[in-house]
Amino acid sequence: MSHAKDLGKNLYRLRKSKGLTQEKAAEQCDTSPRHFQDLEKGIVNPHLDELFKLAEGMQVDMNTLTQPSAPE
Repeated sequence: MSHAKDLGKNLYRLRKSKGLTQEKAAEQCDTSPRHFQDLEKGIVNPHLDELFKLAEGMQVDMNTLTQPSAPE
């Protein structure tokens, strides 16, 4: 699985566990709802500075955000 897909699955899981909408999560991560949606779908690869913003916005460490997903 690609890194973008792993990140997307982790973002989705974290957002759902926190009870956030994509709009609210995007706001917390200082990005647009459309871009956050693309990140969750795994169709964009964020730059390093954006990864830090995402981790901070979701209130997790970078490892939690970027860890590989379990094989399906």
